[in-house]
Amino acid sequence: MNSQVNIELLKETAEADFLPAVYKAYSQPGLDVLRKILKIIPEVYQVTPPDKHQKKIVIFKALNDSSRPLSEATAKKITDLRELPQCARNGFVLQCCDGFFLLWVSSDGIDVSQLAKESIVYTYELCKEYFFAKDEIKEIRKILLNWPSIFCVPSFSNLTDALEDYRLRRARMSSCLLFVEAWADKSRLFLKNGPESKMRKSLAQFLDDTLRDAEVREEQNTDATHPVDIKVTWNFNRLALIEIKWLGDSKADDGHVTAQYRDARAKEGAQQLADYMDNNKVQAPIHTSLGYLVVIDGRRQGLTPETATINRDAGFFYENKEIEYNPKYHEIRDDFKPPIRMFVEPIYLNDK
Repeated sequence: MNSQVNIELLKETAEADFLPAVYKAYSQPGLDVLRKILKIIPEVYQVTPPDKHQKKIVIFKALNDSSRPLSEATAKKITDLRELPQCARNGFVLQCCDGFFLLWVSSDGIDVSQLAKESIVYTYELCKEYFFAKDEIKEIRKILLNWPSIFCVPSFSNLTDALEDYRLRRARMSSCLLFVEAWADKSRLFLKNGPESKMRKSLAQFLDDTLRDAEVREEQNTDATHPVDIKVTWNFNRLALIEIKWLGDSKADDGHVTAQYRDARAKEGAQQLADYMDNNKVQAPIHTSLGYLVVIDGRRQGLTPETATINRDAGFFYENKEIEYNPKYHEIRDDFKPPIRMFVEPIYLNDK
């Protein structure tokens, strides 16, 4: 797993790949600057992991430290990289100066080729990384395909992969011993009254087993009274808040229906998670945080309290019925991932 990977060796590989191009462009002074920027990039990603950013990240250091190829008047001067998560939420430009940094909070419209005329420039965008020096351009080899960057251990990206794995291998067929206890009947038509704890424990246990480099805890408060279902924390200052909502019908032990949750329940969950993320900004202002809404979808068509069996058409009626969120927090916020709906199959009768 991640702990067995030699990060320093990966960084040395990236350096070796780009050394000839830098030397060709800038001779020995360029190599000195390259080694400085290679030290800074992992430090940046310790506080703001690249997989959080959908827009371009640009990090550069000029050969002449006093050079300012971008307007200093529009930059924020910082001396501690831990300020980055509060300032740069979706792409940024960072000039590395001796003793401080200049930060531009948007990378829109940045001409990297112009910066490269007097600087060593590194860029990251959607898991692709490049170095630039004058006219020399070098893409960094993707040595580990599931890592967003060679310069950091993955955090949010491998959480997304883990949730997708849980959706397919655990939730879809209720193949987890904890999850299966949430059902009131063997055909997986009705959930038990109050199945949330079983679902939460099932997912938390799976993430704890899967994310070797993270701490997974259930029911963690985002303020004095409101607990989020699961909080995942990585070293340094990264955390994910996961809110779970279930859809479908539930039954009490005496057989009466206790809840019939449909789309509105998921939409309430989105609003709830948005509130949690707002609270989290107050409680953990220097953390890089992302919110994940997980919707366990056990909806069936045409159930009555007496229903004991179901055919495939009714059982899978909601399989591809996506939920229309309004507002779409995952589009208007940079700390809110697209909701993940996990349809759970029933056991159905053949239509013969």
